[in-house]
Amino acid sequence: MKLYHIADLHFGKIIYGKSLLEEQEYWMQQFLQLCEINHPDGVMIAGDVYDRSQPSKEAVELLDQLVSRLHSLHIPVFMIAGNHDSGQRLAFGSSILNDSAVHITGTLTDAIIPHVTYQDACGPVTFWMLPYVFPEQIAYLLHDDSIHTYQQAMEKLISVQEIHTEERNILIAHQNVVVDGKEIERGGSESMVGGVGQIEHTVFEPFDYIALGHIHSSYPVGKDNIRYAGTPMCYHFEELKQKEKGLVEVTLHEKGNLSITKIAVPPLHPLVALCDTKAAVIASLQNQPVHDSLVSITITDDIVDASFYSLVKSILNDGGSMLLEMTSSYHHFDHTPSSLQEDTLRTKSVEQLFADLYTEQSGGMPPEKEEYAFMEKAAQLLQESDMQESDLNDCVDALLAWVKKETDE
Repeated sequence: MKLYHIADLHFGKIIYGKSLLEEQEYWMQQFLQLCEINHPDGVMIAGDVYDRSQPSKEAVELLDQLVSRLHSLHIPVFMIAGNHDSGQRLAFGSSILNDSAVHITGTLTDAIIPHVTYQDACGPVTFWMLPYVFPEQIAYLLHDDSIHTYQQAMEKLISVQEIHTEERNILIAHQNVVVDGKEIERGGSESMVGGVGQIEHTVFEPFDYIALGHIHSSYPVGKDNIRYAGTPMCYHFEELKQKEKGLVEVTLHEKGNLSITKIAVPPLHPLVALCDTKAAVIASLQNQPVHDSLVSITITDDIVDASFYSLVKSILNDGGSMLLEMTSSYHHFDHTPSSLQEDTLRTKSVEQLFADLYTEQSGGMPPEKEEYAFMEKAAQLLQESDMQESDLNDCVDALLAWVKKETDE
């Protein structure tokens, strides 16, 4: 039995103000072509089908196209809800679809994990479909007040299932699975807080393959048969550090024997990140043009002003690329107040924070050099140890009023 494992489609995703529906439709068509050519015996979709619990009309239509085409190819679908999905919405009509080999589980309504059994030449294969769950939910379903952690919840939930371990069993789940309490890789655009919802991989011992969703990178967890599929494409520039995106092909043979292959699916517009000085960035774009890409640029030696922003944007547009983000890691002042050493502020100077505010309010256009000089003056005032609170308030009020005036114009 040959199966395709995908996850974290996030249909309807928007990054830096750009909708990725075109990219996602392109990926979907590439995926469906693979299904038409190779005709897998099933497609497992391990959660986060949509990017938000109330998906757009276009996102719903995209999923409808995917499922309808798989159905027309007579390929069974096994789909669960992730933490980004509304389980009730995703599973609408699931009892009727189940008769058409489209199996959807949005929420658990009792302690028995929904499952369905198919046959191949080696015997039965049971697919267990476990949507995203949390401890309180499992404690309620099992009437067990001793359940407080994700680990306890998963252990006790699996223990009450009637699993025929002499046969082959597949679990499709959407959780944070770890090895000895450590996350092997982080998810890039997945906003999960480190350590939250951890479940040890060893709890899934009764299953022959565990098709996971939730983390955006594709990798095995502890054992080769416990695996994240990752996102179908990069949804964050941090995800460029991850392995090539695509899907996981799982071939089940007799009990205890399976083979796993990664299949790459190239994106319509790849993400490209550049980090260098102004001169080096311009030279790079002119000598090695970036074509048909979505681009992030970080400048290391200077602030980003409107003229430089426009120049880079023009060069990229000529190559059919789009500039999604331009930031500066340049710090004008050597000293940064201790209050700015916290959380995300520790990597930004005060004037850069002001510049970020301006850029956000102006729809992506960074300030001119003259405007940035005003921000530098405000930053200097903030760093004076004897500055009075009234002075600070006046400075902030003036800055906000000026930003509003500039952006309104």
